[in-house]
Amino acid sequence: VAVGLALAAVPAAERVTVHAGSPLPGRPVACLGPGTGLGSVCLAWPDGDGAPLVLPSECGEADFAARSAAEWALRSHIAGKLGVRHVKAEHVVSGLGLRRIYDFLRSDAADAAAPNGAAETSGTAAAHEVEAAVRSAA
Repeated sequence: VAVGLALAAVPAAERVTVHAGSPLPGRPVACLGPGTGLGSVCLAWPDGDGAPLVLPSECGEADFAARSAAEWALRSHIAGKLGVRHVKAEHVVSGLGLRRIYDFLRSDAADAAAPNGAAETSGTAAAHEVEAAVRSAA
């Protein structure tokens, strides 16, 4: 709730639009916060202006909706490692989720999910890119 209350004070120039379109004043705003899990909050202005209504959410509990063969392989990898059938969004989009993605990219499952001859998209190549990014950020 605190993030939602603070979000209203963030200047429009510092906000990021996730999907194409033009933000409209007084329309709902969402904020996602990957960390130990995946938190979220929405703001709505029921009266069109004035103080926003802050709507906290547990969006990280939603199912991780795989949309490609590689994402299904990642989902299966995470489900197997955690011993669960329900892979939550926060199992992927969070601090621990980054580690799970990295472990997947280092696994044989990622290489098997890569298209034939696509070395630049193989799990091993992607894992090296992740390692380089982590080193440069440190």
